[in-house]
Amino acid sequence: MVRIRISGKAQIICIWAFLVAFVWGCANVVTPSGGPKDKAPPKIEESIPKNGQTDFEGDEIILSFNEFFKLNNPSQEIYFSPPLPEKPDYNIRQKSLQIQLPDNSLRHSTTYTINFGNGIQDITEGNAAKDLTLTFSTGPVIDTFRLGGRVEDAFTAKPEENTWVALYKSLKDSVPDKKKPQYVTKTDENGQYRFDHLPKSTFYIFALQDNNRNLRYDLPNEKMAFRSATVEPVQLDTLPKTPLRLFQKEPPRISQVSNKAPVKGKLVVHYSNEIERFSSQLVKKEVAKQTTTKREGTLPSDSVAFWFHPIPDSAFQFVTIANDTVRDTVRVQFSPRNTIPDKLPLKEQNQQRGERKKVSWPSHEVYQSLGLLFSYPIDTLVKDKIHLFRDSTERQPGIFSSSKRVLSNRFITNHPTRLSNISEQQNEKITAKSSSNLIMFILQIITSFNFIKGRIIFSER
Repeated sequence: MVRIRISGKAQIICIWAFLVAFVWGCANVVTPSGGPKDKAPPKIEESIPKNGQTDFEGDEIILSFNEFFKLNNPSQEIYFSPPLPEKPDYNIRQKSLQIQLPDNSLRHSTTYTINFGNGIQDITEGNAAKDLTLTFSTGPVIDTFRLGGRVEDAFTAKPEENTWVALYKSLKDSVPDKKKPQYVTKTDENGQYRFDHLPKSTFYIFALQDNNRNLRYDLPNEKMAFRSATVEPVQLDTLPKTPLRLFQKEPPRISQVSNKAPVKGKLVVHYSNEIERFSSQLVKKEVAKQTTTKREGTLPSDSVAFWFHPIPDSAFQFVTIANDTVRDTVRVQFSPRNTIPDKLPLKEQNQQRGERKKVSWPSHEVYQSLGLLFSYPIDTLVKDKIHLFRDSTERQPGIFSSSKRVLSNRFITNHPTRLSNISEQQNEKITAKSSSNLIMFILQIITSFNFIKGRIIFSER
C-alpha cells in the first residue's frame, strides 16, 4: 500500500481551497424573485353576523380577512348607518377585526350597513378595501329600498367629495342642529351618494360638510344643502335630476349691545353674538402708559370683561375690536361710590347666582385640587404666608398657584376633601364638626394692592 504524506503547509492550502469553493457556491445562490406587486385589498372570508343576516342580537361584530391588515383612522373612515349613539371599539386579532358595540346601541327591527371607507388596508402595500360594506338586520327582513344622487358646490358646480348625506324623518325644531340623522352615507370623488338598504318611507334629505365630525350642523363655517320637499326611496337605480348644492350661511351680524362697570376697575362689554377674536387699546397714550388692562375669561363668548390697574381718576376712552371688523369706542368713568371692599369674599368655584354650596367630590377622587375663587383678580400670591394645618398641627403645604381670580392648592388626603362653611367675614370663628384642616392665606388684589387676609376650614370626611 502506497501512503501519501502531505506536509502541514499543504494541508493548510487544501483547507483554504475548500472554504473558498464553499463560500463561492453559497454566494452564487440566486434568491427567487418577489413576483408581481400586491395590488389586491383584504377581503372578508367570514363574518359574524353574515352579510345579509337577519334577527341579529349580538353586541360584537367579527370580520375575518384573507390576509393580515391594518386599521386606517377607523373613527373617521368606518361608520354605521343608522348611526350608533356612541362610537364602537375596534380591535385587531390576527386576521380578524372585532367591533365591540356600546350596550343597547342597536335598534329593534332595523337594517344596518357598516361602511368601511378606506379604514381597512393590507399591511404590505396599504391597499384599501374600498366599497367594502356589511349589512345585517335586527329584525326579520333586510330593507331593500334605494336612494341616490349628487352633491356639488352651489357656486362652482364642482362635485363635493367626502360629504355627508343624511336622511331625517322630520326637519322640525332645527333637527340637523340638535340630533343625529336616521341614515347617513358619504359622497365619492364624483360627488355621488347612494343609500342601498332603506325602509319604504319618506325622508328629508340634508348634505353637510361636517367639520367637527359630530353629524350635526352646529358650526358657522360648515357648508350645507337641503331640499324642502321630502324624498322617497325606490327599488330601482334612479338618480334625481336636481343635485344637492352646498352653500355656507352668512355669518351672523355682530354688534356691541352694551357695556357696564359692575364694580370699580372692571368693564364688561356685551355683543349680540359670540365672538372668536378680540383686541383693545386705550385711546390716550398717557393713559395707556400708566394703566394696565387684564382681560378675564376665554373666547368664543358673547361678552368680554376687563380689569384696569391703576384705575384712572377721570373718564377715559377704550377702543374694542371684535372679530377684526366690529370696532367701537367706549367712554369709561368709574363711579366713586363703587369702591373696593377691605374684605375679599370667597366663592365656591361652581357657585351659581350667589347660591352658597358645599364643595364635595365623589369618594373615589382622593387627589383633588382645592380652589378658592375670589371676586377680584389676584396680583401677588405671598406663598410664605400660606399655611396648612390639621388639628392645630401645621402640615407640609402643597404647591399653591394663582390664575387671575383662582387660588388653588393640591395635596394628598386620606379621604375626599370637603370645603364647608366658607367665611365671608375676615377672621370669623368657625367650628368644625370633625377633624379639620385650616388654610390661612395673605394675598394682594390688583385694583388696590391692599393686603387681604383670611382663612378657611375644610374637613376630610
